[in-house]
Amino acid sequence: MVGKQLTLSSRQCLPVVARLAAFLAAACDSVLLVVPENEADTPQTDALLRLIPQQGARLAGCILVAEPSPSR
Repeated sequence: MVGKQLTLSSRQCLPVVARLAAFLAAACDSVLLVVPENEADTPQTDALLRLIPQQGARLAGCILVAEPSPSR
C-alpha cells in the first residue's frame, strides 16, 4: 500500500504552512519540504523544519533544488 505524501515548497508563506501543519499530520503519512538551495540556511526554513513535526506530521525529508540557470 502506498502512503499519502504531500510536498511543501518553502516559497509558500510560513503562516499558510503553519495553518496547514495540523491538517498535514492527520491527512498525510509524511511531508517532504522542498527548498531552493539558496534558502537552505534561512530562518524561515529552520522554522518550517521545526514546525512540521511539532504539529504531529512526519517530516520525511528536505529536498534542496538548484535555481534554474539563466537561458542564453
